[in-house]
Amino acid sequence: MRIIQVGVGGFGRGWTDIVAESPELEAVAYVDIDPVALREQGNKHGMPPARRFTDAAEAFRAVKAEAALIVTPPDSHRAIAEAAFKAGLHVLTEKPLAAKWTDCTAMVRAAKRAGKTLMVSQNYRYREAPRTIRSMIVEGAIGQVGYAQVSFHKAPKFPHSFRLKMDYPLLVDMSIHHFDLMRYLLGVNPVSVTCHSFRPKWSWFKHEPACQARFSMTKGIEVDYFGSWVSEGAETSWDGDWRIQGERGCILWSQGEIRIAGPGEEPRAVTITPLPRQDRALALAEFYSAVTEGRPPETSGSDNLHSIGMVFAALDSARTGRPKPMPQMPKPRK
Repeated sequence: MRIIQVGVGGFGRGWTDIVAESPELEAVAYVDIDPVALREQGNKHGMPPARRFTDAAEAFRAVKAEAALIVTPPDSHRAIAEAAFKAGLHVLTEKPLAAKWTDCTAMVRAAKRAGKTLMVSQNYRYREAPRTIRSMIVEGAIGQVGYAQVSFHKAPKFPHSFRLKMDYPLLVDMSIHHFDLMRYLLGVNPVSVTCHSFRPKWSWFKHEPACQARFSMTKGIEVDYFGSWVSEGAETSWDGDWRIQGERGCILWSQGEIRIAGPGEEPRAVTITPLPRQDRALALAEFYSAVTEGRPPETSGSDNLHSIGMVFAALDSARTGRPKPMPQMPKPRK
């Protein structure tokens, strides 16, 4: 499958390597507004100068392809995706789906009108540990799940980053990973949230880099979440520390290790099921398989509305100090 990558600087650099290593996809054009990044990645991967562009729509018109990969700031996702759909391309985009709820729903509708695939790369769920945990829960290892607790503590400095000045940096830029994992691991969708966001006095972020939230999910499951980007000492992994409680015991996930404990038992280690590919490479493979098989991908744009909706609802609750339902999903049009 021929794919045009839009955004090859920053996080996009890693994507150029992943696409180059994919046995199913071939990058046929690069797009970036930064000529330095365009030149560096173009030279690294042998992309001819004639197929290096500073405008996505121009690249879509000039180069024959089947898909577009969007690795640009969230507020640009909608315009690029709509141009790709207009050109007859399927779209794989980095998370978050978009910066505004209206843009998220508009992208989903645009994909449906065009009859094309829209997928979000929620790469945390495409790793070995969460896929092992999901299988355990499906197989009934701890019986019916009642609640979960997620604790996330990191202290990234992000020198010269936009994150230092943005509003709600943790909720907007990071928590989407944990929220999507909640849905994936537990096999449920969100109903409502109560969220409190705050800024510790020693914070190096301009706005509030910490929050505490409680989500009510379908199947009567409750999930408590505490996250902080200013937690010096004893940091968690980027996945966070998890306790998933069932009627017959619990699953513990911390620092890359999974343990399980039944009633009266000490936690014992669980062997993590290996995967031939994981993370973004597995997400890319899922995108290819979904397109070629004519089915919705696991993290389709439509499904991802539930995950990104958790972010917008949490932000709304943090701003107002009141519980909030999930944003309204778009109704199917006849």
